[in-house]
Amino acid sequence: MSVLNFWQDNAFKVVLNNTKLTHNSAFEFVDLNNISFDEKQPNVWVAPISAYHPEEKYYWCPVWIPLFDKALPWMGSAYCENQSHSFDEWLRFEWLDEENNKVFTSWQQVIESLNTLLNQINENWQSQLENQGYILNRQAIKLQTPKESLDFNIICQAYASVYEPETQAQLSFNACLPKAEFLCAKPSNKVFNKNTFTSAVHALLLQEGELLAITSPVGTQKTEFIEAVAASKSIRASLLKQTPPTIVLFKNNAFYVYTNTIKQQPQGEHYKKALALAIDYSQSVQKTVDMLSEDEDTEELIADLQAQDEAYEKELATVIALQAECLRKNKSNLFSRLLGPNKQQKQVIQDFSDKVRALKVSRTKIHQQLVEVVETSAASIGAKNRWQEWVRENIPADQHLSFEEQFLACQAFFAKQIYDECLEGGHWESIESPIACDLLIIEDAHRLLVQEVLAPLAKAKVALFLGDNQEITALPLMSALPEEWELQRFDLADEELIEQLQYKGMLPSNGNAFTVALSNSRYQEPLEHGIAQASLSLQDDVLPEIQFHGIQDLGKSTFFQNQWSNQAQAQFIAKWLITGPLAASLKQTAIFTAFAAQKEHIQHALQMHDLHVDVFCVNELPDKQYDNIIFSVVYCANDPRPFVFDVGDNMLYSLQKRATRNLWIIGDLAIFDTRMHSPSGKVAKKLFAKSTLLVE
Repeated sequence: MSVLNFWQDNAFKVVLNNTKLTHNSAFEFVDLNNISFDEKQPNVWVAPISAYHPEEKYYWCPVWIPLFDKALPWMGSAYCENQSHSFDEWLRFEWLDEENNKVFTSWQQVIESLNTLLNQINENWQSQLENQGYILNRQAIKLQTPKESLDFNIICQAYASVYEPETQAQLSFNACLPKAEFLCAKPSNKVFNKNTFTSAVHALLLQEGELLAITSPVGTQKTEFIEAVAASKSIRASLLKQTPPTIVLFKNNAFYVYTNTIKQQPQGEHYKKALALAIDYSQSVQKTVDMLSEDEDTEELIADLQAQDEAYEKELATVIALQAECLRKNKSNLFSRLLGPNKQQKQVIQDFSDKVRALKVSRTKIHQQLVEVVETSAASIGAKNRWQEWVRENIPADQHLSFEEQFLACQAFFAKQIYDECLEGGHWESIESPIACDLLIIEDAHRLLVQEVLAPLAKAKVALFLGDNQEITALPLMSALPEEWELQRFDLADEELIEQLQYKGMLPSNGNAFTVALSNSRYQEPLEHGIAQASLSLQDDVLPEIQFHGIQDLGKSTFFQNQWSNQAQAQFIAKWLITGPLAASLKQTAIFTAFAAQKEHIQHALQMHDLHVDVFCVNELPDKQYDNIIFSVVYCANDPRPFVFDVGDNMLYSLQKRATRNLWIIGDLAIFDTRMHSPSGKVAKKLFAKSTLLVE
């Protein structure tokens, strides 16, 4: 529970990290001269420096300082993405002394030091804010965060597991299907690839307290997959006359609950008749099985009973003949009177009578058993014939399958008939907060921090995470030094434990919600040397190849305000779109760049030429694909490395996933070296594989 408590204690930082402070937020303005620096009021944070944007109506608060001892100041990464190094240096050399005690004794010293820090991150930050329409506040902002208390359930504990999950081999398809009862995996209007179908089967196999992570890159059938799983669970509950399941979707920081209008007894009398036929057939078959011994059929049992009856009949005839002979010899009354009563003879006569009676009872039982066997056999044959007749009339292609497969096909037959009704009647209704649910589906979990999913997980029985761990991930919650202090405070500062938390992405400085789910997923496919991986994915095994094209354009790169830009390259891209091969397909074209400053240059150049093309920065990637992707490199070969797109595989991977036909790389192509093992080196191998280069 230490990891869960550790996450929960920092949950409020998630809100400030990903959302903006507005007038509706519970805060107040305070005069720093009238507030004590070392006041030990719990859960109170102060932003000494803040600015207000009157048009967007939110507050910019880069640094939050705690008014209680057991925490360090915190800077939201949503405002300053590259602040970690500078911020940690400020904490180590400005805020704390060698003994980790606070250095400052007045708020004036704090503000002066913060000004220095912000100037290191972005020169002349005050004038930059004013140019962007912000108004600096004269007062500080005081925020008291609520201390949430969640009742962590079994699935939360599974999500926070710091030990390797038990490895489970991949279940065979034939074993999965009957258990999952996935009725709509291949409806008439949606055809899933094999991986998506397998993932859906496993999603429906989840038991309470289990979670499943499924890789779902951009371009896969995420929406169709979610609809199919929700529809299948609802249809299954309807067919089995169960209470409809509560399914909650967590998407784009909002919650939705699945509702549908499926009737409790779909298809009315037709379904009830089929169900009655199937139950009658199943019960009659089971009754026949119970009546027969192992390796015995009905005909053998009848023959055996008839043989026993014949044997009893012969024995009975013999006993009756002996009984008659005994009675004939004892008819002389004179002999009886002279000798007196013979007790032994009377006993013999009685024994004959008992034997006759026993044989008649045995024959009666055999006759009854014969009648029961014949009637059961006839009933079983009749039930089978009636069931097979229904199968021939409704699902003729499945008449040669086993009964279990036919019964599953029967359910699928009715399910498919109401599948469209389910999709039309089913919809997602927005809800303000998470509710107790049977299934929680978290879409794009790689964009969420771990703490963001705790509240909905605490109310779910089963959780399904969709995401892509190679995508641009959620921004870190805190930098290294505050994280170190927090781990010590919750007794988690063990080297082996920290190593595992780091590997699984469970630290606030790395990872995301999907990383943790992938590490602790119930589905683990065994690999060699005892290693396991969670390999469920919605992506098809065979992917269409995109074409890589390179256009040499150096331009002139400049570095200002902690950002790179290349205005000449932006102008070149706009002119090339007019005369180049993409002039007729601008609607299916998008431009990507790594820097917000370059994005502004490109947008301005497009406006000057009256061109309408989508332009994105890599931290705002759209969840859609384009036929053509243009990447503005910005850098020149002699600029200092590492380049931002070589820090991790995420950026160039995300660009390739959003292109369906062509990826155009415009810039200094000397940057892309096939001898390098960096992400740009991997792209270079594809880029220079064919003669697709153009020199301008």
